[in-house]
Amino acid sequence: MKLFISAGLSRFRSETVQNKVKRIVNGPWRQNCYLIGGKDDAALILDPGSDAPLIEEGIEDAGFKPIAIINTHAHYDHIGAVAALMRRYDISFYMHGGDTDILKRANTYRRIFGCSTEVEVPEITHDLATFPTEIDIGPFRVSWLATPGHTPGSVTFTIDDDLFPGDTLFCDSVGRTDLPGGDRTTLTMSLRRVTERLPHLMLRPGHGPAAVLGDVIASNKILAEAIAA
Repeated sequence: MKLFISAGLSRFRSETVQNKVKRIVNGPWRQNCYLIGGKDDAALILDPGSDAPLIEEGIEDAGFKPIAIINTHAHYDHIGAVAALMRRYDISFYMHGGDTDILKRANTYRRIFGCSTEVEVPEITHDLATFPTEIDIGPFRVSWLATPGHTPGSVTFTIDDDLFPGDTLFCDSVGRTDLPGGDRTTLTMSLRRVTERLPHLMLRPGHGPAAVLGDVIASNKILAEAIAA
């Protein structure tokens, strides 16, 4: 399932190495799961996709101790490993309740896109919609911004100097709106909000490489066309 519109290959400044953020590319759609390590090796798991064993291996290799899962949205390629990791580490699951219907229909969507692996649908233990836009999860200060358009409950997380927009924005493209729950006008408004974030932040999208947000704003032609509409 291609979740973004390609704008061809672009060149970006090399991603700054940050030891506390580990990317695990997994599943048939090459989804980015991020492990965010903090004080005393506590870690957040962001958007665990389709391969729980691979993600567990990354956690063990890094010496992390997961304390929660946080998700940008509920498409099946981003939530496939949530239930297994919740059990494995006895941790909670934070997601915006606006994506509850999409979450419940995860197996319908994965069949439409030809994925044969059954998805265990997790339960949202913490609905972001009921929390303030800055929350503390263990040692982490997590800011979240509602950025619907790709899905009704899509959010963008900011943690320290890292920006995690899920499938709302990519380095050389923007999120699709032709999937269930998508809305182009709403996505445009969300993209404008994302581009108002601090330009030095490292954009770490749901698929593809990372880049400095300011560079993305300057180089992403599809983004420029979208927010100018």
